[in-house]
Amino acid sequence: MTGHFKPFSDSHAIVEVVFFFEFAGRVVFPDDIEARVTDAVSAVEGREWRYEPVKSIKVNVAGHSTPGVSQSDDGFQMVSMRSDRPEPAWQISAYRSQITLHCLEYSRWALTSKMVQKYLDAVFSTLGEQNAKVRMFGMKVLDRFVYFGELAEFSASELFDESSEFLNKSMFRSGHRWHLHTGWFEKGACDDEELLSQLSIDAAAIAPPDHRPNVGVSIDHTLSVRAVPARDLGDRYTVWSGSLDKVFERFELMHMRNKEIVCSLLNRDVCDSMNMHIK
Repeated sequence: MTGHFKPFSDSHAIVEVVFFFEFAGRVVFPDDIEARVTDAVSAVEGREWRYEPVKSIKVNVAGHSTPGVSQSDDGFQMVSMRSDRPEPAWQISAYRSQITLHCLEYSRWALTSKMVQKYLDAVFSTLGEQNAKVRMFGMKVLDRFVYFGELAEFSASELFDESSEFLNKSMFRSGHRWHLHTGWFEKGACDDEELLSQLSIDAAAIAPPDHRPNVGVSIDHTLSVRAVPARDLGDRYTVWSGSLDKVFERFELMHMRNKEIVCSLLNRDVCDSMNMHIK
């Protein structure tokens, strides 16, 4: 039997989707952030969340005196575990000027996007409007396929479309170890916005549970909305509680663009096997 590729899940290849925000300044956390944010996100779906503060240590050396050490909370990380196995299902990270939401239990976009909006709205409701100005935001989608077969028979053309404009011809003659990193700007949803795509594709040996050498192929696609010319997005996107509709209009566009690009990377047989087509 010749080698073949299988997606990460039976119905799709998505391992993780990350939604990220970078603010114009350092995020100001209230003193009771642990209780407030834990209560807010737990109320969304009744999931249990584990909260951990993110601390930084500063050492001050003045003259010949004994160094002073101070510790401060710079953010937090929250994790909600899967019900079927001891792995994270969702993760929220807030550190200095960045906030990210990780979905590691992806099923389909319609369901995931609704949950993401609820979780982000819950998080932002605890921070207040003083943190609302966003410099840029976006999403990252990680797809993974696993090759089963003899390494000598590995062929990238069994997974990818050789005519895709995003792929380099050299990867099709480089066996089972190669990587491709590229990026480009596209016109955004309006004249003074642009959409940055950063695409990384890697093939590398992995050790699955049966310990037989296989190859994992990852497609890491990051999309981010930026202002033109380069500056903060200003008051155009604000993210306090109840204000995410405009942000999610852009997330919907990013989702569709990611789907278009991934479909253009994969060959027709692979797309058909996952019922993945652009309408």
